Amino acid sequence: MATASIEENPLNIFRNLDIIKAERVEEFRRLVYEYATAHPDEIDLVDVRSRIRPPDENEDNYPKAAIPDWMLKRLLVSAKVPLKLEFAMAKFVDVFKFRAHWKLSTLTARNTLPVEFYKIVPFIADGEDRDGNRLMIIRIRYYKKLPQFEVIIKRAMVYIVEQIDRLYESEAPFNGVGILMDLTDFHYRNVDLDLLYFIISLAFKWPGNVRSVFIYNLPMILKMFLSVSQKMIDTLSPIKTPVKLTSIDSKSIGNYIAPDQLPDFLGGLRPVKTEVPADALPLEEILHSLEDLIEPANAKKILDYVKELMKNY
Repeated sequence: MATASIEENPLNIFRNLDIIKAERVEEFRRLVYEYATAHPDEIDLVDVRSRIRPPDENEDNYPKAAIPDWMLKRLLVSAKVPLKLEFAMAKFVDVFKFRAHWKLSTLTARNTLPVEFYKIVPFIADGEDRDGNRLMIIRIRYYKKLPQFEVIIKRAMVYIVEQIDRLYESEAPFNGVGILMDLTDFHYRNVDLDLLYFIISLAFKWPGNVRSVFIYNLPMILKMFLSVSQKMIDTLSPIKTPVKLTSIDSKSIGNYIAPDQLPDFLGGLRPVKTEVPADALPLEEILHSLEDLIEPANAKKILDYVKELMKNY
């Protein structure tokens, strides 16, 4: 019965996870912690505990969630064969290995979003599309294909999506996440298909939350990217049409996002916030803290490029 409901209502199923039997959830919880405890080299147990209540932990000791056991239930539903424990475990390993790779339990606004980002605003998590999904806007125009620059960009995106996901779990004031990739003035020399596919792949690392991906002003040279990405989504997901991938421009964007939900640089009425938090760190300090990931010579190139961007702000 549960599987049939999943097939009939693929997107809204994440709003009705009570159809999953409590016994299945508890068995999955036990398996998750057995695996995480036995594989500390690939799974961050601190991260697991931050998103999944341990079997022996009293539910009252965890923050009240709008969607109880959201992480466990979404993994069960989005597994290759929905609700089957062995496939749900494979999904858990995939998602939490990704999280461990990016050291998600250690990421904060302070160590991922430098002062310069608050002024340039390459990322915006504000507003909603017409389906009620919280928008995460990524301004690809500021990306330059420099060695290891993608580390800074990817860490920031991973942190932001995680914060939206936690908000969804605790309050659920919106339906999910809509990612908008703004490719306005994006030069073909900076095309980085790895980065673009990484953005698409976020839908599978936070299953059930990323509902749509809009690509704004897609250059002709990347038209093939759109069809290949949609095929990737359709192939990798067991749930029919889990993510809508849509190419939009200035004429069609209003069909998907109302003007009062769009930032002014996309023709909308929403002012862009550029206030810098008091504890924000400059990019140079963040780069210094990432010496194990970014070579000094590459860090200098990244810093020089961002300094050049800052001349306009």
